[in-house]
Amino acid sequence: MRAPLATLLIFGMTVLAAAAAAENRDWLTSVDEALELAQEKDQPVLVDLYAEWCGWCKRLEEDVFSTPLFEEFVEDYVLLRVDTEDGGEGTRLQQRFKAYSLPTTLVLDHRQTLIAEVQGYAPAAQYVATIEREIASFDELIRGYERFKESDDPRVLGILADEWHKRNDGDRAATLYRQLIALGNLTADQMLRTRYQLVDALRIATRYGQAMTELSAARDQAAQMNETALVQRFDLMAAQVSLDRGDCDTARVTLEAFLGTYPASDLSKAAKRTLRDLDAEGYRCV
Repeated sequence: MRAPLATLLIFGMTVLAAAAAAENRDWLTSVDEALELAQEKDQPVLVDLYAEWCGWCKRLEEDVFSTPLFEEFVEDYVLLRVDTEDGGEGTRLQQRFKAYSLPTTLVLDHRQTLIAEVQGYAPAAQYVATIEREIASFDELIRGYERFKESDDPRVLGILADEWHKRNDGDRAATLYRQLIALGNLTADQMLRTRYQLVDALRIATRYGQAMTELSAARDQAAQMNETALVQRFDLMAAQVSLDRGDCDTARVTLEAFLGTYPASDLSKAAKRTLRDLDAEGYRCV
């Protein structure tokens, strides 16, 4: 006996809807595309950092990402999957968040502020619960920022600034570091350390002109105080700012000058590694 036409139509629409939902849940592989979509939809980005050799990454895919629980949880998320060994976006994202243990899952906003992080493998329920706890902590951190961003307590400002800096939120971190500096009660060493953090926060916030202005003044102060190690860090930071703003040529000149001036520096390995990356085939200075 053949099914009624209406039943067949309903069944067909259900199948099509399910297929469309599955298609919408495809993982993006472009960081820029994911961030643009996140901004457009006002949604966070859930990032799966993986490598081909990572067995637990495959287990996470099989045991967690394919479950109805996960599918329901990420209904309002943009999904992004990147290979940390691609020498491009995936590698840079891993380095930015120092996520060297795989698998690692990040939850970011469209500005790449870190909302949540899950390291390693966990069953689906535990995995989702961990992200939910991290999100609750992030919401608490936002409330702390709004409450204490104009505080006159250097300890509170320092803790908050470092936390936002660690989370890759350059704008909030820079605001707090500036407030900390404005208090005027830091020791000379603390002032230099805070100014270095401010430069990096401005770099993260893509405020490159402000970053270089602050860097130049802070480097001069470090040189006057004979803080050679910090001068070297400022010089390497200058190269990083050039890289981030897309000026590979200036970055290369800065790194070569660094190695010529400080051949025995503890930071020379990092400088040489960055130069090798610049010379690697397919490297994009973005």
